[in-house]
Amino acid sequence: MLPKDMILRILGGGHIYPDERQRLGITIHTVIQYNELVRILVNELNKTGVFPSNVDLAVLDVREGMYIVKTDKGYECRMHRYSPSNPKLVVEAKTIVFADIREVVNFYLKWELCLPGRLDGIEVR
Repeated sequence: MLPKDMILRILGGGHIYPDERQRLGITIHTVIQYNELVRILVNELNKTGVFPSNVDLAVLDVREGMYIVKTDKGYECRMHRYSPSNPKLVVEAKTIVFADIREVVNFYLKWELCLPGRLDGIEVR
């Protein structure tokens, strides 16, 4: 199993570098269980209230992609897409509110990361 901080890094869009892969013994045969990703992400959201954790809550409207924020309404999955010709222009924005933390985590994993599948070259089943 990969360390939790590394799993959170790749779930948030980061990568595992070749020297880290070698040190951790990650090969083309390495498999991460989908349910383990759900468990880790649920725990992280319960702890921090936002994912990916590098999202600055003061400037949420300038992050492209999908992120999750815990609010008094539940869990908001916020999505932004910017214009390729004007990176300051939001051309699409959407927020979906989920009452259940597992539902928002599954939505994020499916629609932002296309999981189950491959995550940074590692199979997720």
